[in-house]
Amino acid sequence: MQAGIEKDEITEFRERLERCGLNSVDAFLKKNPVFGRTAKLRIAQELCAAEYQTARGVGRTETWVQYLFSHFLDGDSLGAFTRNKCTFVTLNYDRSLEFELTRMLSNSYREQWKAAAEAVRALKIIHLHGSIGTMPDDERLYGTTREPGEVQDAARGILTLGEPGSDKEYAAAKKCLDAAEVVFCLGFGFHGEIIENLDIRGKDLPEGRRANNLPAVHGTCQGLTQSEVNRVTRQFAPPVRGIVARQRNVEP
Repeated sequence: MQAGIEKDEITEFRERLERCGLNSVDAFLKKNPVFGRTAKLRIAQELCAAEYQTARGVGRTETWVQYLFSHFLDGDSLGAFTRNKCTFVTLNYDRSLEFELTRMLSNSYREQWKAAAEAVRALKIIHLHGSIGTMPDDERLYGTTREPGEVQDAARGILTLGEPGSDKEYAAAKKCLDAAEVVFCLGFGFHGEIIENLDIRGKDLPEGRRANNLPAVHGTCQGLTQSEVNRVTRQFAPPVRGIVARQRNVEP
């Protein structure tokens, strides 16, 4: 038994997920909600283990976060960083984005980790479906969630697609998208339900916004076929919002 879940149930979940032919855990869980608790626990275990590796620099490669961060540094203080008008809306449960930005800030400006973490929190980072925890003020505490009880606590912060509890996050994300000048979708699968929940196609114009003043929507499309790219592009066609799909290799 693992965290109150029988070993046979964990084995069945893993085997059925591997053989189901569906393209995501969320799609599988919508048809098999009985595995919800098991899935969250396994996700939390994998992400906690990944954070442990990341905190120790294992497998570190250049990512889009580093590229973006280099363009954020337009000044010689943490205050200059916090003036960046950027909001992150993520479907990820892990805290790798917060960790990478905090570590880069701390080392770039020779600041204490707590001060850098507070600067990153000043940015808007919205986890639509929850996360495995908040970013700690002490670097030594990141990647240390290893004990069964701690992993269970991390799993409780996870919400799967369609599960109630994320209305507040979706409302905050929609508000940011309505006010945005440019929207970039990185590593996004353009899942129909998520697009509908975010109303990212802009069916209803925010008050004071003209149809020709809506933000351009740019997106990566690695792994999509041309027909899928065409379908996504039609979803965002002018005069509502336009998507520019570019074949680019972007590390997650």
